[in-house]
Amino acid sequence: MRELTPQTGRAPGGFKLMPMKRRSFPLWLLRDVPAFLGVMISFWPLMILVIRNGFAAMRGRKISKGVFDQLPIFLAHAESRLDFALWREAYRRLGWNPRAISFELFSAPEDWADTARRFENYRHACMSLEACARGYVDHIRERFGISQREAMNAGAGPLRHAASQRATSPGFAGGG
Repeated sequence: MRELTPQTGRAPGGFKLMPMKRRSFPLWLLRDVPAFLGVMISFWPLMILVIRNGFAAMRGRKISKGVFDQLPIFLAHAESRLDFALWREAYRRLGWNPRAISFELFSAPEDWADTARRFENYRHACMSLEACARGYVDHIRERFGISQREAMNAGAGPLRHAASQRATSPGFAGGG
């Protein structure tokens, strides 16, 4: 067993011991196969592109123009898939049929400021999927004036109307 110094919380070797946080993948996403596959198929190509070219840029290599053309497209696709998964989970939590949600592809960011903002929002949403899912549920409740008790008893709810009114995504600002 390693000893800690009381002043710094560091082990005698000098490495800071980080608190044991266990951030697990949300089970609701694993249960929803279409949403899970869509998120994974869009997440990994985006992250591989960003990581590979980020390391190249840190080493001083020039990044090709093709990367700058691909990044907004991959980002829009990843945002769309994550939004689809979050809407399906919100419907499921309200007792509504998640099949009422159709996939909608977001438009690609117009400029680099928009790309950076949307990428940061996407990253934040990926790091807090559970909070985003709760936010989507709250958004639906507010939009349709549904109390928590009504949502638990609703069952079918206004499915088609809610699906057609899905103009913005509350979880992250990439929605569209």
